[in-house]
Amino acid sequence: MRNLVSALALRGVAAIVFGLLAVVWPSVTALALALLFGAYAFISGALHTAKGFSRGRSGRTRTALILTGWSASRTPW
Repeated sequence: MRNLVSALALRGVAAIVFGLLAVVWPSVTALALALLFGAYAFISGALHTAKGFSRGRSGRTRTALILTGWSASRTPW
């Protein structure tokens, strides 16, 4: 459970950093931010999915990790 909390905190910090970069450097285009966030979401989703398939997890935790990993790494198109 501690790893999940630290992963959630890290994702929050990354989201804040992306927001600050958008405000501080207005010359950064929306496409560049979208690509960076897409890479972040894909990697995060892949790691959550892999963690869900690892041993030593209960059924509910495993299901939650797999579902959040799958939904984070989906592409909208």
